[in-house]
Amino acid sequence: MVSFLAGIAAAALAAEFEVRAGDTLGVLALARPPGPEVELVEATLALRQEASARRAGVLDAQQLRARMVGPSTASLEELDRAYGGARVAYLAGDHQGAVRALNAIVEELERMAESGPAFAQWERAVLRLAKAETDLGRPEAARALLDRLLRADPDAVVDRELYDARFAQQVDHVRAALRAEPTRTLRVEASSGQAQVYLNGRGVGVAPLTLQLPRGRYRLSGELPASRLLPQPIDLREADLAVRLDFAIPDALRPALGPGLALEAEERGRRVVAVGGYLGLDEVVTVSLEEEAGAHFLVGALHDVRRGMLVRDGRIRNGRGDAIAALTQFLLTGMLTSSLVEPLHPRWPPSLVPSPVLPGSPAQPARAPAAAAPPRVPTWITVGTAVGAVGLGAFAAWETRSASSSYAEARAIRAGGLDTFEAISQYNAAVVRGDAARRNATLAWVGAGVAALTGGVLAYLDHRAADAVGPSRP
Repeated sequence: MVSFLAGIAAAALAAEFEVRAGDTLGVLALARPPGPEVELVEATLALRQEASARRAGVLDAQQLRARMVGPSTASLEELDRAYGGARVAYLAGDHQGAVRALNAIVEELERMAESGPAFAQWERAVLRLAKAETDLGRPEAARALLDRLLRADPDAVVDRELYDARFAQQVDHVRAALRAEPTRTLRVEASSGQAQVYLNGRGVGVAPLTLQLPRGRYRLSGELPASRLLPQPIDLREADLAVRLDFAIPDALRPALGPGLALEAEERGRRVVAVGGYLGLDEVVTVSLEEEAGAHFLVGALHDVRRGMLVRDGRIRNGRGDAIAALTQFLLTGMLTSSLVEPLHPRWPPSLVPSPVLPGSPAQPARAPAAAAPPRVPTWITVGTAVGAVGLGAFAAWETRSASSSYAEARAIRAGGLDTFEAISQYNAAVVRGDAARRNATLAWVGAGVAALTGGVLAYLDHRAADAVGPSRP
């Protein structure tokens, strides 16, 4: 019986790991402005290391900083020299080498902070790349590049001293096709100040503003004198769109401290999940310091970005390794394995706080035998509970597999881009199906465990009543 229950628990844990294996999780220090201090940064690092040892998909500090500030470290001067090298390769007939170099240059420029000089270099590199793709006999790739360019700068001019007339005609043909497209309205507002708005890297005005654009996909970003929003994809293929640039998110980022966030206590409930979405995370663990009645605590909280909710949080009185390990285990799995961890939400009454499972705890003393022999248990009841346990276990396994399939479908839809209402609807439906199946599986696993335990107790009672070793008797 014990081995059967252990098998149920192991299967449930394996299913949970399978559902979450593809998620990305960021561990961020969280403090009031101006931001996390050294003690909190060190505790956050320790908790991140514990989380990385327990599950896949935990981003390290460098990866989190890259998502906050953009990973490009190249300068415009370096990229200008790289473009010169790519052009020399192109003129020497090495079109493949030129294409590889130009693709790398375009990617780096798209990661940089938007500016007039950066856009001019991007426009120059995209034009040269489109020409190289044309010369290699890949007209579709060339057309896609020109489409990106002309969406950003409809009036882009082809230098006839650098490009032949045939290529200039090709650019004009794509321009005419874009102008013939139905237009969509993009309304852009900003949360504070008069923000400079960038579309596909090119400055298009100051918010609030309204643009008429050919239907399609774009990259939108904004900038204030002391704050910059990373480019975000927008979809204007099916309908008009109104976008509000929220500069509170980049203002809260502290890439050099933790990395972490600087948020007032009253802002954290609604901002942490928004920051997770901005950084492209599936889950966020925040680590903060708290004082209560003269005692100091390290508080950890797990947030599900996809569902926009706090999953669980807990705290410990110190930042020792064993306490941080227990807190990490609780946050990631919900398992309370140490009395060092105090769950916070929901705040259970003391009588209802689950007893921690302490490894190596001494067994509870056995109760004294009852004076009277226990009553006999009919065989059909014992057999029925065993059959019920098996049936519930089979149902739980089926629902677990269904949950895994639904979450895998949701991840596939998300990987393809949540840039249409249809994709968002399909993604939400898959997540809801996965949640329902996982809920059913959890209830079924619990029911199977209870039925199996009940069957074992009944068999034991019947054995005592019969004072014999063997199956229960009628």
